[in-house]
Amino acid sequence: MLLYREVLPMKENRRALALFSATQLPLVVAITTVAVETGHLRTSTAAALVGAGALSTLAGPLHGLRMRRIAALKRSPTQPTQAARRSRWAAYSRGR
Repeated sequence: MLLYREVLPMKENRRALALFSATQLPLVVAITTVAVETGHLRTSTAAALVGAGALSTLAGPLHGLRMRRIAALKRSPTQPTQAARRSRWAAYSRGR
């Protein structure tokens, strides 16, 4: 992630990229398959590891999206004041 410091200056964006690219499910499936076939791992343990890998494949990108949303909120201007909201509503109401 150090290589993307100039491209993604906000650390939330770099963390999101790490979470999007951190899925290891195919590797977990391959290793557990070999370990089960050679007798080094029980099938129940392999199933648990593959299930955890599948869960992390789902949770990682969801957390990455959350990190991107946090970064977008930090970049956005401050929330409008109550007076600004009222004036927008008044302009909208007049346009009807």
